[in-house]
Amino acid sequence: MFNSHKRSASPLEKPPPLPKKFYDLYASEPRRGDDPSLHNGRVRQVAHEKGLWPSHIYIEWVPTEQECIFLESLLPANTTSLLRSPLGNQLPLHISLSQNISVLTANRDSFVQNVIREIKKVFTEKFYVAFLKNRLSWISNTDRTRDFLVLEIADSNGKRLLEILSTSCDDICDNYSHPTLSSNQFHVSLAWKLGRAVSSQNSSLLNAVTNNHIDIGYLEACEIAKLKMPVDAIKIKIGRKVHSVDHKSS
Repeated sequence: MFNSHKRSASPLEKPPPLPKKFYDLYASEPRRGDDPSLHNGRVRQVAHEKGLWPSHIYIEWVPTEQECIFLESLLPANTTSLLRSPLGNQLPLHISLSQNISVLTANRDSFVQNVIREIKKVFTEKFYVAFLKNRLSWISNTDRTRDFLVLEIADSNGKRLLEILSTSCDDICDNYSHPTLSSNQFHVSLAWKLGRAVSSQNSSLLNAVTNNHIDIGYLEACEIAKLKMPVDAIKIKIGRKVHSVDHKSS
């Protein structure tokens, strides 16, 4: 017998948030070759090559839905958002602790083991990072084919802990003759644009562009000041596999 009092799910109810490890399973896009026409004009910085594994060390951030909506409101027109997929699904953001590098197959396992070992030495507790509240910035990729609109990390204890983690990762990369990050300009990228973007701003929220920095309004600055990014795991991506180092495992 059917229960006539059983409540049906409201079409307005949102599903629960995805578990963090879900993003590890889909950290890479499907392979489509290196042709820029297959990647919205993007030029792959590390080309696919047999025997080399594209790799990256980073900290992942999944903003709340409310935070994501606010960050979207800051994006200028004619930029490609990194906050959502073309289908509208929210995407994780990140802070890089290494450059995009290519690890030899012969070095893959030892590289991961050494990175995990060094991270565990210094990553002993969860911490938070804050952002510079009065501006957004444009930062170019290494080959200057794209500009990224970013939130820079504010000077704080969180930034100093990022520097410690980055130094440990740099030491390992250097031992394997990989390029190091060599910069403490930590940031979270929100959107990107092909070529130079500074001369093409037209968002009503962005008041002035000077020296690749975009000054923003008082109300938006107050909202940025409220953002706190939790750091409770470090990700090591080798090819399509993602290793996660939790501070609890240190």
